[in-house]
Amino acid sequence: MTALPIIATAVPVGIAFGVVLERAGLGDARVIRGQLVGRDFTVVVVMFGAIVTAMLGMLWMDALGLVPAITVATPPTDLAAQAVGAIIFGGGFGIAALCPGTACVAAASGRRDGVAAVAGVFAGTLLTPLAWPSLGRVVA
Repeated sequence: MTALPIIATAVPVGIAFGVVLERAGLGDARVIRGQLVGRDFTVVVVMFGAIVTAMLGMLWMDALGLVPAITVATPPTDLAAQAVGAIIFGGGFGIAALCPGTACVAAASGRRDGVAAVAGVFAGTLLTPLAWPSLGRVVA
């Protein structure tokens, strides 16, 4: 399969998912913060719906032979690297009250906190290869 059909499918699905997140209010850090402190469960409801939709989509695509479930990659897990990543991700999530997806939604909506969070994701993505020789010793 060439990349074009994948991109032609992924872009509209990603845009639609972003619209759903924005319409549900998940581009607002106050909603995310409400989830983190146990006051607003909008995130749980929306993400549960997204997970069930993805599971059903995978089930149907496998049943129709479009995407055999066996071809979906499940990489091995390195627990030390996962722990370091979780600490970094959790720190950014706690500070910004936005995960990468909701940060993109917030940035696309013109919210400055979303733009700052997306800039932080890009900075981290660019700086990780520079820090990897040191990080490799920690997580190896």
